[in-house]
Amino acid sequence: MKKLKIPLSTIIITLNEEKNLPILLNALNKQTVSPAEIIVADAGSKDKTLDIARKYHCRIIKGGKPPVARNNGAREALQERLLFLDADTLPNSKFFLESLYREVNENHYDCATCDNIPRSRKKIYEGLFIGYNLMQRFNQYTPYPIASGPCIYCTKKAFNGVGGFPEDMKYAEDSEFVRRVKKKGYSFGILEEPKIQISVRRFETDGINKTMKKAIGFYLTGQKNIDYNFGHHHENKQKD
Repeated sequence: MKKLKIPLSTIIITLNEEKNLPILLNALNKQTVSPAEIIVADAGSKDKTLDIARKYHCRIIKGGKPPVARNNGAREALQERLLFLDADTLPNSKFFLESLYREVNENHYDCATCDNIPRSRKKIYEGLFIGYNLMQRFNQYTPYPIASGPCIYCTKKAFNGVGGFPEDMKYAEDSEFVRRVKKKGYSFGILEEPKIQISVRRFETDGINKTMKKAIGFYLTGQKNIDYNFGHHHENKQKD
């Protein structure tokens, strides 16, 4: 039985993701519904990332830093509805896309995100992610929503309405994006059923304290000049 294709462009940003990309693409292939297209915005991978993208019949475009890659993907997308994913993410179930599409329609969301689950069995990460999810859910009712860049849904209308992701920011451009979306009057919310599994390699590479310091710098003080080197986590092997 042929799967239903939903009018959704899925945009995946990559840089040397030969390990993670096939896992994500295989999970997307096993979804109960299929996105109309999958776009891989690549920042110049030197490994087999692009070969893998071609194997799964993805559209490949020029990427760059995360906000640049997402913006390039959105501009190239053929659909009005966009889903931005990082290559090291993983849907929580085969119903992820189906439930996401249903909930954004039922709630008339212009922009949305979901709870994050750590791809690690370490208790420290479970606690950190529970805290983040609670903060994310609380903040959706304030003028200062937050969202994790590894999984953001948005309509092209809302995307264009705020000019896309701020390319002058190296860190937390995802939360700044959804704040601008809400400030412009577009609807934003946290989805209930779909959840996204996220790699903890950034914590493993930079250390928990340093990573949390960056997050607190933005979420509590609004600091926007935080430095972040895209792709540097490949230097260390993930320890989960």
